[in-house]
Amino acid sequence: MSGFIAVDLLYLLLPAAVANMAPVLVRKWNLLNFLDTPLDGGLMVGSKPLLGTHKTLRGLVSGIIAGVCVTGLQSLLSPTRFDLVNYPDVWLILGILLGAGALIGDAIKSFFKRRVGVIEGSPWVPFDQVDFGIGAIIFILPILWLGWPLSVTAIASLALGHILIVRLGHALGWRKEKW
Repeated sequence: MSGFIAVDLLYLLLPAAVANMAPVLVRKWNLLNFLDTPLDGGLMVGSKPLLGTHKTLRGLVSGIIAGVCVTGLQSLLSPTRFDLVNYPDVWLILGILLGAGALIGDAIKSFFKRRVGVIEGSPWVPFDQVDFGIGAIIFILPILWLGWPLSVTAIASLALGHILIVRLGHALGWRKEKW
């Protein structure tokens, strides 16, 4: 570890953060349109969608690809002073797990968001800021258990980073919502 544990954790979870952003960019750039199918298949629970139309196969696949690309780059840069894992040995599975964990964490949050009546695309603070981090940490358990204090630190660091990026996007006019 580098001595700056929040930096080490952010480096480890950078693939999850990039995976969380990938669906928005892939949609904006009209990539992988053939995968633009809702993950829930349009299934309704009562009068509410299971997940909603914003959670798509395209988003899940693009998030996993993004996670793998980032861990692949990290494995090429390894060793660095920020390495909490041996990237050359685990980069592929780590990228898949971080990408899938981030997007599935987001989808699970959407399930609950629909249940409490939050409109699709509307902010739901603080859950929008922590969902992908929680999912990523759970999914990497087969490779690495951070322990409770580091897991909480990682989620808090990711949430802060998420807020800063979203605020920057809002200030630049790329996002309507501040959250």
